[in-house]
Amino acid sequence: MMKLLERWKAKKSWKETLSFCPIYFIKEIPEEEDIDLRALLRKRSDLTLDLESETGFKEIGVRWLQDIPKERQYIINPLLKIEAPANQLAQSLIYQIEQYFLSVWDNSKFHILFMSGGLDSKILSYVLTSLRNKYGKNWLGDIHFSCREPEGFVFKEIMKRQEWAKDQYSIYHENRFLEEDYYGHVYDLSDNVNAFRDPYRNNYLDLVNFLGVKMSDCQVIFGSCGGEIFDYPSRKPRVFINGTPDPFLSLKSYIEPGKFMFSYDYLKWGDIILPYLSYQYLALAFSVPDRFVSKEIEIEGYMKLNREIKMVKQGFMRSEMLKVFGDEIPCYYDHMYNDKLSDGKRTWIQNQWLSSDFYRDFKHIPEVGKSRPHEKPWGSLDSKLYGLATVYQGI
Repeated sequence: MMKLLERWKAKKSWKETLSFCPIYFIKEIPEEEDIDLRALLRKRSDLTLDLESETGFKEIGVRWLQDIPKERQYIINPLLKIEAPANQLAQSLIYQIEQYFLSVWDNSKFHILFMSGGLDSKILSYVLTSLRNKYGKNWLGDIHFSCREPEGFVFKEIMKRQEWAKDQYSIYHENRFLEEDYYGHVYDLSDNVNAFRDPYRNNYLDLVNFLGVKMSDCQVIFGSCGGEIFDYPSRKPRVFINGTPDPFLSLKSYIEPGKFMFSYDYLKWGDIILPYLSYQYLALAFSVPDRFVSKEIEIEGYMKLNREIKMVKQGFMRSEMLKVFGDEIPCYYDHMYNDKLSDGKRTWIQNQWLSSDFYRDFKHIPEVGKSRPHEKPWGSLDSKLYGLATVYQGI
């Protein structure tokens, strides 16, 4: 049977995109590698729990970034800055996103774009609107846009102005934002997220059930890293080479701690489209002059600035990209998502843990008494243990 990693390497999206999907390997046999952590764990007759390890087990290692093809190696080195007006650079960036969509789009699949009310996802929906108008609905195929509360009011306005049909977009649990258990589906420990992380807040399964489609039949589109491409070369963590900020290494230093963010996606979705991580987009974005990336963002007392001012500074280049479409819809910046769990749901999660194979074998109990894992900082040990338990379940 072909490994999951081999199947993904055959996809055009993988070849065109800088992937932050973790690749796991057996330390004693480094060439024995896969995206599927469970597949590797099954090959071991002995496993040593190591909570200091990035994977949770002493015998298993991980590398966070795929090998970059030789013809794409140019993004690793600092690129010459392109001296051009901001509006011209914005048009060129939009063009690169369009070309990426055209190169990886499969109209035989169902498409889902997960959106917010912010800059990055709005740019992608505008580009898809432009391509729909240019090439027609047959080229586009089936598509659905999804947004979470409390950003639904901005999202709806975007969809209306772009003339998408009402059955082509939805708001997850609309008007229920203040309720406990807003994210109604909590993964039980048999649904393996394949990551050393908290599996709690994930509305994917609820959405595909609502749409009546399988995740494996979908091309999913994420606006991941759209803002970070421009923000992190201009603010900490900032990486310098010979006194010059390096955009690739700065982005890498930001994303590397969250290397597991795409684990579940690569296990479940049929294909993944990440326009802001396409090689062609990155090459141009990394060449944008520093003055357009962020305006005086490293001024003294930066962290004390008003949030609105901070977002305007960080969003300059992306705002220019939206001007290409004549966009005037206000963006939603706060991302005040509701993670409240009811006592009943919290108890259900704890019971899942106590009945898990992981607890049976290692007798480790996270500190979930008065809180749940997701209420702690993202990536905390207790939070990660829930993801680790889902991986371990049933192997």
